[in-house]
Amino acid sequence: MKHCYNFFLYGLMAVLVTACSFDNTGDPIIVPEVEKEFQIELREKLGPAPRSLQVLIQTVKLQPCLNAMISHAILPAPGLIRIDIAGIELPDNCIPGAAPARDTILLDGLSGTHFLFEVNLQNTISNEGTLRITNEAYTLDLGNEKGLVLPFKQLRRIPDYTIWGYAGHSSPSAAGIAGQFVNELFARSTAANLQAGNYGYFSVAPGSGSITAANSPADLTLRPFAFRYTGNLDDLRSLTESYRNQYGALLQIKLVAVTGEVF
Repeated sequence: MKHCYNFFLYGLMAVLVTACSFDNTGDPIIVPEVEKEFQIELREKLGPAPRSLQVLIQTVKLQPCLNAMISHAILPAPGLIRIDIAGIELPDNCIPGAAPARDTILLDGLSGTHFLFEVNLQNTISNEGTLRITNEAYTLDLGNEKGLVLPFKQLRRIPDYTIWGYAGHSSPSAAGIAGQFVNELFARSTAANLQAGNYGYFSVAPGSGSITAANSPADLTLRPFAFRYTGNLDDLRSLTESYRNQYGALLQIKLVAVTGEVF
């Protein structure tokens, strides 16, 4: 049996109005701030174009199971995307360990450029806003973001033929090897010419255009990259396998194509 933890009592209390009476007139109204419990992020689903939009949800606090889940419902309607978050589920086959509870909602087949977007926490706390869609980006504005963390309001869409990743190492002697791999990869590609911003799987800094790979290991020195590649994907596989076979643990390579292949 799954155990669903309803921990939104604080949320109910947060939306109740508490009055401090001094002279029964002009009493100040105090509304407690709602604790941030869930992080919401937009992410493209990798694959052939046109790519669908995903909503990634995770808890701010760590949970006691590595496979903890988030109980939710999606209620689609014309011009409206509504997500109801009920609570956290700890499964009977709990894998012990500290990690956020996570879930992914697929918003497939969105047709239009403007949607009302609503995130409700156990039918008690409501966040209402808008989702705007253009050929270049998704922009989500939730107003007050009560109980939620929205690290990026805008998700830039990844152009076709984009590849990205990093070559990482923990030994200074391997820095040249990482650089050599990235240079060989670029020799087979062209510059991606990406606009600055958040692309979900990586980000591009304004001005310098430097790449930062999302969820990259903190214990490695990284050479991140993003290129435009129109060649045979088997050539990328051969290149990465050649470096892995030759240098083993000295070099860690992550290489992803927008079509979903991971090398």
